[in-house]
Order: sequence, then structure tokens, then C-alpha cells
Amino acid sequence: ERMVLAGDRVWVTLGHLARDFKHAGPGRLVSLDPVEDAVVQVLDLPGVENCAGLLHLPDRETLYVACAGLFDGGPARQLAGAGLVAVDLSVSPPAVTLLRGGGDAPGGPFSFDLAVAEGRWLVTVRFGDLAAGTPDRVVAMDLDGDREDVVIHAAGSAYGIGGVLADDAGGCILVGDADPGAPGILRFRVDGGAFTPDGVLDAHPSSGLPPRHLAFY
Repeated sequence: ERMVLAGDRVWVTLGHLARDFKHAGPGRLVSLDPVEDAVVQVLDLPGVENCAGLLHLPDRETLYVACAGLFDGGPARQLAGAGLVAVDLSVSPPAVTLLRGGGDAPGGPFSFDLAVAEGRWLVTVRFGDLAAGTPDRVVAMDLDGDREDVVIHAAGSAYGIGGVLADDAGGCILVGDADPGAPGILRFRVDGGAFTPDGVLDAHPSSGLPPRHLAFY
């Protein structure tokens, strides 16, 4: 699904799904030696499924993994398999900790995007529910544990958020909102855990295509 470089190893998230997407194994990470082109370690993430989002914070020596759960299993099953996981690379073997479950407030499975602002605020997306009319929500979690999770933005519908990107140099985060009427990239100023709306960028003015992924190039 995704890969990051952490020290001298490449870590990769595996979806671990059946070909028909109706069944899932436990979340799984694989560590690769890029010089030898070899698998070094396979690490299961118990209790979570369909893990894709992956972020490495060198200062914390930790991988953060976002798991959406099994979409084809129904809402309750999906929430049970959804979660946000921390993998501590400072110990051997790496220690796995469930930071948030799918049912933890504000609720909802975790999307495939992760970002960190100011080295402290882990920003992710909690998927909404089309049948229930619940929208996607962009949520910031305090990695130092001093504050409750903050909902930064609620989209117009479920599956409307198309990625998050933290720009510490610019003091902001960017959120791709695929609203069918007005798609754009939302900008939020970040200041010590305060997230303030700071305008909208027209993602694709000529055709109105919705933003679905944000990254630096």
C-alpha cells in the first residue's frame, strides 16, 4: 500500500486482503533491506485490518499506521477492525500499540492519509458513512497526550476528503476536499494546536476535477 524509509530499512504496509476484498487478515508491515533487496522482518498488527496509511517520525523513532477495516464487512465489522497504530522502532522487536480504535471519538474508520504538524499533531481522516449521512472528518491527535482529539474540518459527505498534507514551513496544513459542487484544497493555519481556516485553493479551475492526493514534489 505505502512505504517509508526509516533508518536503513524500508517499511511497507500490506493490505492483506482477499482478491474479492471480502476477507482480511491482520494488519501487516514488512521491513526490507534496500541494499540486499531482501525481506528482513514481517510484523503483524493484531486487532486491525486493511492497513494502508504509513508515516515515520524520526524524532520519535515511531511508525504510525492507519487502518480502515474491512469495507465489505458491514459498519460494525469495519469499525472493529479499524484503528490507528504506533510502532516503536527504538526497541527490538518493534512494539505495537493501538492508539485509537474505530469506535473512539469522534468515530469512524481511518483513511489512507497521515500527516504531522509541528512534530506533535498527527492529522488523519476519519471516514464517514454514506448510508448514515455521516461526513468525513479531518482530525488532529496530540501525540504528547495532553489534549483531546480535535476535529479540524467536516466534509460535505462521506469519502469527500482527498488527502492531507502538513506544510510546517508555511505554518499550515492542506486538505483536499472533493465536494461535488466546489472541489478545492482547504488551507488551515496551525499555531500550537489551533487550526484556523485560511482560504481555499481552486484545485483544478478548468475542469473542476476533485483533489484526491496531496504531496510535495
